[in-house]
Amino acid sequence: MTTLTVDPAEYAAAAAQLARVGVDAAHVVSTLTAALDGSGGMAGSDHAGTAWADGYDQAAKAALEAASTAAAGAGQVATLLHATGQNHAHADAASTIGGGDATLPAPPAPLQPTSPVLPSAAGGIGAGPPGWPLVAGLVGYAWPNGHQDRLHAAQAAWSAAAGAMEQVATPIATAASRVGAQQSPEAPAASSTCTQIGTHIGELAGVFTQVGQSCGEYAAHLDQAHHEIISVLRDLVVQTVAIEAGGAVLAFFTAGLDEIAAQAAVAARVASAAAKIRRVIEALIEAARVVATAIRGYLGKAVEITAKLKSVIGFGVKRAETMAVRGVRAEEKLPPPVKGVGASTRTSGEEIGEFAAEPEARTVSEVLVRSVGDAKDFANEVAKQLPGYVDPSTTQAMVGVANDIPRIAPAPQVHALPDIGGLTPTPIFIGSLVGRAIK
Repeated sequence: MTTLTVDPAEYAAAAAQLARVGVDAAHVVSTLTAALDGSGGMAGSDHAGTAWADGYDQAAKAALEAASTAAAGAGQVATLLHATGQNHAHADAASTIGGGDATLPAPPAPLQPTSPVLPSAAGGIGAGPPGWPLVAGLVGYAWPNGHQDRLHAAQAAWSAAAGAMEQVATPIATAASRVGAQQSPEAPAASSTCTQIGTHIGELAGVFTQVGQSCGEYAAHLDQAHHEIISVLRDLVVQTVAIEAGGAVLAFFTAGLDEIAAQAAVAARVASAAAKIRRVIEALIEAARVVATAIRGYLGKAVEITAKLKSVIGFGVKRAETMAVRGVRAEEKLPPPVKGVGASTRTSGEEIGEFAAEPEARTVSEVLVRSVGDAKDFANEVAKQLPGYVDPSTTQAMVGVANDIPRIAPAPQVHALPDIGGLTPTPIFIGSLVGRAIK
């Protein structure tokens, strides 16, 4: 027979830690969103800038969505952990002759993170530096009008958020340890759920770092291109002024022939400068594409993290419940299942997966627990058909003569769980009285 040794307060403490993780993660998201508010148009509206900005915008959006999912997920798991502890506390109280104390700290407040919105990195206008009008019609490309200062500011914001996100995950190891120390069938899976959330938050911090580094990389390429183009234009302006001044003086003595020659020389130098600038811009466009390709890889990683978080949150605690029921049934060789008890509230997506199937009730305790939302008379009639049924009007429980014989006690409270951040949890019962020995 399975004997449960659980400290409900440890579940409550772990829930408080996960709730703190959710709140702190949401704060990181809001702080980063505010810091990036001035990043609009930082890449510019030229060919190179828009090539990089397209990849950045997608990766940045995916990274923040993953962070919001992590925040909501941590808050949801906190709620589930507290409900688990509360159910164990009620079970302990009901299993104590004369009653017991089932009081726990208040459950964590539901977290409602907002969906972050960032300005696009593409956009803006720029007339170009002095001398640009001389070559604008010959270069074939717009002036690279990105802003290195905004790009560096965005890099700093992402880097700071990455460090903060790493700190956010710190309490999770302790929370997982608290839950894992409990001797109850659902504890290993619940502990694993906590650990996985911490792992994915750590991975997300890495994505933040990479997105920030991409801003810095493009800023470096843009800065180099600006330096080279401005240098070419500066030389062109100086040489043009000198040639035109000399041509004007000589034209006085040559009836304008030297001025014509001077203009031809200027045109040649302008064409040469335009060709140099064209090569610089084409190199910048290629560099922007390379950096954009890399950042799309971070986009894929962010999407993957979001999917993993939703998978863990959606099935982690349900898996714990299923494991608990299976373990008790195998140990106690319970009677055939009672079908049709309890209304299913699962979505079609939750029907998929090894652990998603709703376990069938096989004990009086399970019938009572699973009958939430159904007519009490129906649940009572079903319960009466089970072997070992005890009428609650005549006695509160069936007590064994030895500590290793389980008893049937009134069903503890089952907590309704809120819809948190768009993630709808399945109503659960962890901490069943099934298999709980009287002490």
